[in-house]
Amino acid sequence: MNFNDLINSNRQNVKNIIRLITKQENEDLEQEVYIKTYKNLNKYEEQNKFSQWISTIAANICRDYLRSSKFKNYNNTISDEDLSLNILV
Repeated sequence: MNFNDLINSNRQNVKNIIRLITKQENEDLEQEVYIKTYKNLNKYEEQNKFSQWISTIAANICRDYLRSSKFKNYNNTISDEDLSLNILV
C-alpha cells in the first residue's frame, strides 16, 4: 500500500481526533499530521497497526497545539469577539 492510500484510509479518523481534542475543524493541524507521518514513515513498525500510529501522531500534535501560545492567542481573540456579539445582541 502506498502512502496516499494509507492517508486516504485514515483521513476521517485523523479529522475526528483533531475535532475531539481541539473542539474545532483544523486543516492546518491535519496537514501537520500528514507531514510528520511522511517524515517519520521509516520509524513505523509494520507489526503495529498504521491507524494506531497515525492516531497517536494526531493526538500528540493536537496536544502540542493546545499548549502553544498560538492557540491561547486565538482563543482569547474568539472570546473577545463572542463577548462583543453578546453585548450587541
